[in-house]
Amino acid sequence: MRRFTVINDDEKTIHKIDDEKNIPVFWKIFGGSVFSIILFLILAIFGYVVNGVQNLQENVNKVSRESITRIEVSETLQQQRDKIGSAEATILDLKEKIKVIEKLNQDLSTYQEKIVSLEKLTINFQEEIKLLREQITQLRERLAKLETPLKESVKN
Repeated sequence: MRRFTVINDDEKTIHKIDDEKNIPVFWKIFGGSVFSIILFLILAIFGYVVNGVQNLQENVNKVSRESITRIEVSETLQQQRDKIGSAEATILDLKEKIKVIEKLNQDLSTYQEKIVSLEKLTINFQEEIKLLREQITQLRERLAKLETPLKESVKN
């Protein structure tokens, strides 16, 4: 390995210093291999880190999708609960209306029975009125028969 060093700033001259004499033989022979191994280890570790980051990103995306899905399911569930609540309210309202209708039906039955009984009474009253008219007619006829002799006796 060669280095270049500036010895004099005024002259700006560059001198070569030979450091090859100072490097041990081990590094001269195995230096490239050691450097390659270290570089390989760095690249392998970098690959593992990149792979770990990708896995982490996939897991985060998966959790994010699941979270969004859970939120959507939760919203859908809340909407269904709201629909059920409104359906229950409608059912309760309909039950109250049915009770009112049943009460009205009972009242209607009672009124129908009263109407039937009033119709019977009306028929009875009509028959009685008819009988009373006949009796009045008979009484008028009798009165007329009785008045005739009285009028003749009063005239005489």
